[in-house]
Amino acid sequence: VISGVGGGVPDVADVTGTLVAASHPVQVIGAHACTNIPHDKAACDHLEESILPIENLAQTYLLTVPLIKPPKQPATRKSRLIRVVATADATALSFEPAQPGAPTMLKKAGDHAEFVSDQDFELSATARVVVAEYMLGQAAGGGSGDPAMTIAVPPALFRADYVIHAPTQYESNFVNLVAPPGATVKLDAKPIAKAAWSPIGNTGWSVARVQLLGKPDGDHQLSADQPF
Repeated sequence: VISGVGGGVPDVADVTGTLVAASHPVQVIGAHACTNIPHDKAACDHLEESILPIENLAQTYLLTVPLIKPPKQPATRKSRLIRVVATADATALSFEPAQPGAPTMLKKAGDHAEFVSDQDFELSATARVVVAEYMLGQAAGGGSGDPAMTIAVPPALFRADYVIHAPTQYESNFVNLVAPPGATVKLDAKPIAKAAWSPIGNTGWSVARVQLLGKPDGDHQLSADQPF
C-alpha cells in the first residue's frame, strides 16, 4: 500500500493511523523511501520498521534519547521527533517529566500528533497508542545522524535476554538500556556500571546509554535478572 503524492510541503499523503485488519495473521511494516525529519532539514534517508499489532500496544511507554558521536568528538544527545497515534477516541496523554509543547489529547482513533524532545520520559495514555520515534537529520543538529525510525516497545513486552548486531562500519554504535529498580544488566557478560544509569523522571526506571565496542563481528548479548 503506497500513499502516492498528495502535494504540499510536507506532502499531505500519509497512511499514518490506517487500521489494517486481515482474516489470517499478517505482518505489517511501515516504511518511507526517503524522508527529511523535520521536513525542511537535510538529510533524506529511508525508514522501515515492523508495526506492533493492537493487542501488543499499551498505555505506558518509556522513551529515551539516542546518542551520536561524530569522528573525534564526544558523544552527545540527538533530539528525536515523537509521533503518537490513537487507537481510541478521546485519548488523553500525559508525560513524566512534563514535555513542553507535547500534545495532551487525540480526538479520534487514527489521529496522530508529534513533537520534538531531547529528554528521557514516560508517556502515559488513557487508551492504547502507537508510539514512533524518529531521529532528526544531520542539519537538525549535531552534524551526524540521519532520519531513522523505531517503534516504542511497552514494558509489558520487555525480555531478560537479547542478541543484537551493531554494524562495524558505522561511525559509532550505542545501545539504550531501560531497566526497572534494582535490575542488574549485563552487556557481553559484563555488568553495566551503576554510574552509567540515570533516572527517567520520577518513574523509578533508569536508562543507560552504552557504546558498543570490542566485537569484530558486531554481535552482542544483553541479559538481566529482570525484564528490561
